[in-house]
Amino acid sequence: MWTLERILLFRPRIVLVAAACVFAFAPATASATMWYEFTGTGANPLHPNYELHAYAGFDIIGDELHILLMNTAESPALVPSDILTGMVFSWTPGPALTPVSARLYDDPMDLRDAQVIHGPDGGGNVGGEWAYAVLETPYNGGRLGVSSSGWIDAFGQPNFGGTDLSGPTSTDGLQYGIAPWSQDRGTVPDGNSHVTDEPLIRNGVEFTFLFAPGMFSLDDISNVGFQYGTDVGEPFFPGTHTDNPPPPPVPEPLTMVMLGCMGAGMLAARRLRRNSS
Repeated sequence: MWTLERILLFRPRIVLVAAACVFAFAPATASATMWYEFTGTGANPLHPNYELHAYAGFDIIGDELHILLMNTAESPALVPSDILTGMVFSWTPGPALTPVSARLYDDPMDLRDAQVIHGPDGGGNVGGEWAYAVLETPYNGGRLGVSSSGWIDAFGQPNFGGTDLSGPTSTDGLQYGIAPWSQDRGTVPDGNSHVTDEPLIRNGVEFTFLFAPGMFSLDDISNVGFQYGTDVGEPFFPGTHTDNPPPPPVPEPLTMVMLGCMGAGMLAARRLRRNSS
């Protein structure tokens, strides 16, 4: 028989189960991103003794694809061909992607947050300066791409939902390309005027896309490549996948949590009925 003392002893267990279920289904305010990574590196033939380094990370969060694009060169850029302006890749089989946003990369460790030099930062929203395109003719194997410059015609108008921060409205020129974190806010000694005067992004940009649900794996991403400058005659380097494996695709990650909560609730109710009889 249930006495007041037994009810008070058992009730916290029911409350604990309910609280766990509420927490499991509550929207996450932050998530640890596990990037599926590619890097590219090589000497810049248009800038003697300068090493180019680039990074691209991919991650799936729910129905969103996130791409982090960074210029990881150690030395400041001095000429336009040192500026990372685009990236191509293939995702086969893969879903149709809808561009949502392009934002300055927010380093979770607050060590190297991306910044805009020589221009407005749009409050972190640089989507009005970057375009996503499906390429009818693959570019160095890549069928999809993002770019801040019109090095091929497919990247015509920005489509990540931001405002135009520096004319023209089309993706044209060097503005809002990605410079290394080491890029000085002031004038770079011996630097080309386009590099020292035009708006550039230090460090990186994070892109967000929506896609239809399905069994899509990051392991199907290939043909990643990095484009520099404003013309196809400027440096391009293929990306090399690192050893960090992608997480396995899970179509409905909350299903098991929901079933567990339902089972715990039914067990608690059965114990309550059995002990009250």
